Amino acid sequence: MRIGIDTFSFDKPGENLGVGPSVYVWRLLPELFTVGREHTFIIFANRENSELIPRAPNVAVIVSRLPNRVRSLRILHEQIELVYQYRKHRLDGIHLLGNNICFGLGSKSVLTVHDLMWKYYYDLLGYRTLKNRYFALTVPRSLKRAKALITVSRYIAGQIQETYGVPASALHPILEASGGLSHPSPDTASQLRQKYSFPFLFTVTTSWPHKNLPVLLEAFALLKSKGAFTGKLVVAGQIKGSPHQATLDFIAGRGMDGQIILTGFISEEEKAYCYRSATLFVYPSLYEGFGLPLLEAMEAGTPVVASRAASIPEVGGDACAYFDPHSPGELAAQIEQLLVDDELRHELREKGFQRAKQFNWRRTAEETLRVYEHCFGTDRKDIGTT
Repeated sequence: MRIGIDTFSFDKPGENLGVGPSVYVWRLLPELFTVGREHTFIIFANRENSELIPRAPNVAVIVSRLPNRVRSLRILHEQIELVYQYRKHRLDGIHLLGNNICFGLGSKSVLTVHDLMWKYYYDLLGYRTLKNRYFALTVPRSLKRAKALITVSRYIAGQIQETYGVPASALHPILEASGGLSHPSPDTASQLRQKYSFPFLFTVTTSWPHKNLPVLLEAFALLKSKGAFTGKLVVAGQIKGSPHQATLDFIAGRGMDGQIILTGFISEEEKAYCYRSATLFVYPSLYEGFGLPLLEAMEAGTPVVASRAASIPEVGGDACAYFDPHSPGELAAQIEQLLVDDELRHELREKGFQRAKQFNWRRTAEETLRVYEHCFGTDRKDIGTT
């Protein structure tokens, strides 16, 4: 088969606003090229990311002249340029990786759906931004017209089936794996030991409301008021805008300057160090399509406290201590229990190691290739709508 894969809208991991989707793209491709070595892959890239695509005898990289950081030009690429490239390269099918298809190639498309975050904000929180309005117009149509849908969790597949009536036969939950942890150089590790020379709880998050940071802050304040934890809370990730000011106001209002550390974006080496050095990793999100930080923390050997919400229990299994994401008190209680129970921490650490091993990118690639073969190969069947 000749399969096209569109990476035009993706940057390096950590640089794209959709960090998880970027990890998905750059971890999936090299494995896919290996397990699908008898097939030809035509990869549509932008000028900034083309060097990230592994070269192989069965891979051709087509670099668009369009800049990818202007949304209107992304749409132009998605809806017009891809039709031209599809015909030029005589493709059997195309895989689009970011929630929308090219409507001119509907029944020739496999679409990966990472989440329905736009709908979460559009319906529940009333965020009627231009981006969310565009998604509200195009994503439901994409879900119904694609030949097949790959979702990164069974939770998202269930949402699509329940909300949009897409038949189960067109849905293929294929779970992701850890993005992998870096190992800092000896000099960097020494600097980080000095920077983080105190016990701390760790979280990777943003200021978006679905990340539920205020509940974690409230829970941490409860722990400090009881004297249950003498360490600090380290918050890594993009904290900006009005939620950032609310976070700063909370810290100042509770007199917790120096106790809650907002790092902003940190390097992969620093993030990995924090995962490995934290007393606990806390993941309070209200909505996730998958939840890569859960697996990263487990791979690092750090016990995880996670919200009982969306796809998180599906990923975490029995290797997490769960809490009601709307209850700071329950979160504080779970953290406090783990702080005093060495045996439970050890149990979660060991379960986490084993849980993380159950997810790997080779299996993700193999299952993805089977979807291609089912849709575009000699055994193709109509499993979607056109």
